Amino acid sequence: MNLSFFRLPKPRQFRYPPRYFDEEKERLEQRKRELGLLAGGDREEPFSARLSHEWRRQRRKEDDRLKARRNSLLIYLFILAILVYFIFFA
Repeated sequence: MNLSFFRLPKPRQFRYPPRYFDEEKERLEQRKRELGLLAGGDREEPFSARLSHEWRRQRRKEDDRLKARRNSLLIYLFILAILVYFIFFA
C-alpha cells in the first residue's frame, strides 16, 4: 500500500483515436461479411460490447482507488488516535 501525506492527482491522458468513415468501403466490407469472405467477420466485438467492457473496467479501477483512499484514511485516523492517546493519557 502506498502511504503519502500529500497526494496530488495525476493528470488524465488525452487519447483521441481519429475515425474516418468511408461509406463505400463500409458497404463493401459488410457485403464480404455477408458472403463469408472475411475471416474476422464474426470475431469482431460490436461497439456496444466494447463500450460496456470499457465502462466496467473504468468502474473497477475507480472502486479500487476509492478502497485505497478509504484504507489510507483509516490508517491515518488510527495513527492520530494513538498519538492523541500518548499525548493526553500517557
